[in-house]
Amino acid sequence: MIRVRYHEHRPRTMAKHARPRPCLATPAGLTIRRSSAPPRRPPPRAVPVFPVLVIVLASLGLLVGCDEPPQPSVNLYRAVHSGDLDQIKRHLFWQTDIDQPGPDGDYPLHVAVSQGRVAIARLLLEQGAQRDVRDAHGRTPLHVALANGKVQAAQLLLQEGADDDLQALLFALAEEQALDPDTIELLSARDVDLNATNSQGRTPLHLAVAADDVKLAKQLINAGAEVNRTDRHGMSALEIAHEQDQPTMITLLEQYGAERAR
Repeated sequence: MIRVRYHEHRPRTMAKHARPRPCLATPAGLTIRRSSAPPRRPPPRAVPVFPVLVIVLASLGLLVGCDEPPQPSVNLYRAVHSGDLDQIKRHLFWQTDIDQPGPDGDYPLHVAVSQGRVAIARLLLEQGAQRDVRDAHGRTPLHVALANGKVQAAQLLLQEGADDDLQALLFALAEEQALDPDTIELLSARDVDLNATNSQGRTPLHLAVAADDVKLAKQLINAGAEVNRTDRHGMSALEIAHEQDQPTMITLLEQYGAERAR
């Protein structure tokens, strides 16, 4: 059997006066089969590189803005108070004012250090929080940190340049009965004089005795406070204890060699 192959080309358009193609008769004994080979197509057009690059980078999350966190859902003050680091970072990204006080006059930094949240305090300081801003009670973040016994937070503030009058802070903490051994050690290491006097000529030990704070008095004495120093009125710590009828304090002071000045 003889087979004849032919390609059938169909023009896209036919001219108005084109002659019709004559019918192809198949002689007996011949089988005509159309070729399966596809007709040639024009080469594909080049795809622009930039749009493709954008699509690839977008799928990988590498474009600017692809990693934007959502807007915070709680206010900054509450986020710091609860230690919600995710919400705090959202506030920092969306440029919330970090020196805006809360409803009670405390600033976010005050709240962070009062709870000993050192990581959050450091983050706020790195973002420009005022390290010496005062709350509604006139207290700095360092004052608040030490008043709450958060020595590590206080150390961070000092490292970052907190500019408190440490001698005045010692008296303020003594009057608030907020001194503890770690705080006394921290202040002593920075050359704070435990035997300095206030406007009434009283030392921190006098203030502790006047408040009948036996624990604080013992801590101050152990840290180097002089038991027989007198105030502006010539009264020693022991005489203050006798005047206020404090038997436990009297016993403590006498154990450390206290004497009456009068």
